[in-house]
Amino acid sequence: MPHSYNKILNRGINSKISRLFILINILCPCFALEELPSRPTSGIYDEADLFTSEEEVSLAVELRHALENHLLEVYVVTYQLVKGENMAERGARLRNRWARNPFALVLVYDETLGQISFVGSRDFENFVDKQQLAGAFQRAAETARKYLAEQAEAEAKPVPSVMIRRSINALVRDPVLIERMTLPERRTFTKPMVILLGLFVLLMIAAGGLVWLLEKRLDRSKELSKRIDHFPVTHMPLRLGALYSGGKSATIGE
Repeated sequence: MPHSYNKILNRGINSKISRLFILINILCPCFALEELPSRPTSGIYDEADLFTSEEEVSLAVELRHALENHLLEVYVVTYQLVKGENMAERGARLRNRWARNPFALVLVYDETLGQISFVGSRDFENFVDKQQLAGAFQRAAETARKYLAEQAEAEAKPVPSVMIRRSINALVRDPVLIERMTLPERRTFTKPMVILLGLFVLLMIAAGGLVWLLEKRLDRSKELSKRIDHFPVTHMPLRLGALYSGGKSATIGE
């Protein structure tokens, strides 16, 4: 079952039309579930049309970095208003349809509500830690709140695309997630290293061949040492007359 963390960013609803849309969405669950779009190759589905082309390219680079370096498959989705279901349910449906690995999550932004929802999965809690993951989501939401506070202090109108990008940057670069999910650095072999590796392999092969020959010779020596030579048994007749040889003889001398 997907797990979601909703963070309301204290952005008020300023028009009666917006209030009416929300009231209808809550009191009339007769809306059929919206058909989900196909998985965006960039990782961004901007139905509310909040991002400029430059912002979308920059955000797509950040999402690709998270996938290639931390196994985080992140999607960013914006709506003018989520109809027929709450944001967590919509995010869960999108995640289930789009995700290609266990560590996928979806950020859903509702422009009318001014609300962000992070929707992840139980796999994150098993791999990272439930409390640590909730802390990462909290810090990302706090980044959005900080931006809204800065804009309010400067009496400037918040830009949703900027807020979303800052939240995503804070999430995919969160120290906890980076520490737990960073992949080992890829090792590259230079030409001298390849040559040395080849020489080492040849030496190992030569040493193996020499050991094999020595073992063969040792085995052969052992076989020869085990052999028993048999000499024929003969009978020699006793010959008298000489000290050390057969026949008659005489000793000359003193």
